Amino acid sequence: QQDGHPTGSALQGDLQAAGALMSTFRVEANLEVCQGHSECVVEAPEYFEFDKPNGVVRVLRLTVDEADLDDVRAAVTYCPNQALTLIEETP
Repeated sequence: QQDGHPTGSALQGDLQAAGALMSTFRVEANLEVCQGHSECVVEAPEYFEFDKPNGVVRVLRLTVDEADLDDVRAAVTYCPNQALTLIEETP
């Protein structure tokens, strides 16, 4: 420590511990409820696409990056049939 502040490996250990406690999120689609409105595709196109032959959404990425969390939350919120679920997984 220097001036009461952690340095070097002490600081790195604190950051790793904080990261270990962070939640991760995944998204799921209930295809029995989905009617293919594609609002999710508009809100988070990197996570959802419209599966034309089946008339439903296809989830492209199950695990949500922290930077994309707001977009995926919007997709879940604006789904007219509430076919999407955002699940928080805590360590």
